[in-house]
Amino acid sequence: MKMPRRMQRLSWVQFFSWFGLFTMWAFTTPSIAQNNYDTNISEVEYNRVLAEIDKMDELGMVSEEDREDFEKMRSSLLETSPKDGMYFIQNKPATMLSQNMILNDRDLFASLSELRTAQPNLFTQEMTEEFKKAEGKLNDEEFVLNSSLSTFLAEHSNDADISFVARLKAVAKNHQKAGDMTGLLFTIYNFVALIFAFLLNTLAKRTSRKFVHFFALLLGGLGLISMMLIKDPGLLWISMVGIGVAWASILAMPYALLIDSLPLNKMGIYMGIFNFFIVIPQIINGLMSGAVIQDIFGNYSIYYVALGGALMLLASLLTLRIREPLFRSPSEPETAAAV
Repeated sequence: MKMPRRMQRLSWVQFFSWFGLFTMWAFTTPSIAQNNYDTNISEVEYNRVLAEIDKMDELGMVSEEDREDFEKMRSSLLETSPKDGMYFIQNKPATMLSQNMILNDRDLFASLSELRTAQPNLFTQEMTEEFKKAEGKLNDEEFVLNSSLSTFLAEHSNDADISFVARLKAVAKNHQKAGDMTGLLFTIYNFVALIFAFLLNTLAKRTSRKFVHFFALLLGGLGLISMMLIKDPGLLWISMVGIGVAWASILAMPYALLIDSLPLNKMGIYMGIFNFFIVIPQIINGLMSGAVIQDIFGNYSIYYVALGGALMLLASLLTLRIREPLFRSPSEPETAAAV
């Protein structure tokens, strides 16, 4: 069964559009952690992380049930390439090591207090305010030293163990911030998609279905790529606007463009085949993403998300191959010749 020409062309648009979306859905949190929060450690700290993980293994602290995950984590660390002289450390090893070492948050705060007494000149006004806030919460049952104070202690403590644990705790907390930010950003792009969905029909009537989908995918691709360029996490909502517009269009416009070209007696079959181009990029993403991120991008997944953005830009350009006027005159009917 040969697909109609328009369906063939739209299939490639669907493939690259969904590929871009899947890169974002799968890797937003680690990408934000790497690109927008302080989750990189020095070479000295990185080597100590590897040594501490080996020590945990030698002391039998890893159960058989956790062995597979433990080996994957160690392998991932070994395959991380330095970026600007720093190494990215994932949430799991940072959390695991900082929790298994002797010092807890109250111990770190005690060290911070000693540092403040010994070298008060190190404390800026901002750090002094953060210190007083933490001091006020010291008696809480779940006292947690925030990432800014942990980072400050890691940078200024003369005790190597205290500095190391404080750094890992700061990294783990920044990973948590990245996870929280991901939830907020996904809410934003879904809200944008909801609003834009109501505008699709009006915009298509004033321009064309082809132009709306082309423009939406263009914004989506730029949104994904901009995630790599934006360093302030508070500005990532800008990326989500473009992604939300693309998401709304991807769910509707390909089917609006396709439906005119399908024979009524085989529409169900063709629609089912067309949906393969949603599933196939998901399968390919699942099979190749890990290897690409580790072997090509040095475990920095933000570059993989940017690759997804580039493919979405390609999808927007492929939309121009659909034989329908880019701008329809008001006198023309809404449906174009389906070829």
